[in-house]
Amino acid sequence: MLLLQLESTGKNVTDWFNGTVSVDRTVGNRTTFTLIYERRAPTVYIKSPSGLVYDQRNATDIDNTITFTVPGTAEPGDWQYSFLNRDTSAQQMGLTVMSRAAHEDVHPVTVTARMNQQTSDGTKPMLVLAEVRQKYNPVLEVSVWAYLESDTGISVELKLLDNGAGADAFKDDGIYSRYFTKLKLGKYSLKVRAKNQHGGVLSSPHRHSGALYVPGYIVDGKVELNPPKPPVNVQPVDVGSFTRTVTGESFVVERDSTLNFPPNKITDLTAEIQEDTVLLSWTAPGEDYDYGTGESCTCFHW
Repeated sequence: MLLLQLESTGKNVTDWFNGTVSVDRTVGNRTTFTLIYERRAPTVYIKSPSGLVYDQRNATDIDNTITFTVPGTAEPGDWQYSFLNRDTSAQQMGLTVMSRAAHEDVHPVTVTARMNQQTSDGTKPMLVLAEVRQKYNPVLEVSVWAYLESDTGISVELKLLDNGAGADAFKDDGIYSRYFTKLKLGKYSLKVRAKNQHGGVLSSPHRHSGALYVPGYIVDGKVELNPPKPPVNVQPVDVGSFTRTVTGESFVVERDSTLNFPPNKITDLTAEIQEDTVLLSWTAPGEDYDYGTGESCTCFHW
């Protein structure tokens, strides 16, 4: 069965290293908490959603690595972890939580992450993409964040979107994306974290056709409207809250970018007639493609 990474995090710990990881109903088989510490073994507390507490007596400690495997299938819900640093000074700790499908016939939610290119010369923005699926179906309305860190100390966080604007080609296709425009020299690592707290996932059983919807056309100088765009067929599936953390391939920026990229194209402009006034509304693009906020706009009057 496919091994999934639910959590991957770390910090320089002075006293407590606390957090929560969600185990959903699609996973839980052979769930393992693996903690790597720098010098001295910390005190371990891992608490199940129903209140069972596990400590270092339930784990193994070999070569500065503490490993705890949840007996049987892990209980769905939020698992709390707490590690107390017992060293006299701060030490680095890193936690990874892995799990497999709850059963052989269960299809877990998966996340894959990548960049659109592995090398950039700084002349055009790069694209970060993360695909969230349950088997072949896209999973919608998930909070997806990308973390990019370079070997020169640069750190960038980007919230990836599935809204059909900017870097995102199609809305509600389960592919979350964002432009990376702050290109600075260095070799970067990519980590993507997806989190859903709805208690269930929204998935579309039909893939996007890729055809552009055209609201109307002109015949002999008159506008003929097409039928309204059909809504996305969304089906809720109750899997419980989940987290997924994946690592993409590293990529290289060969030199700093000195360019100012233009704002995104506006893709959701609508017009509404109210008496003698036309009200226009749209989603404001970023300052550099979809990054930042534009400082001004040009308005036309007639």
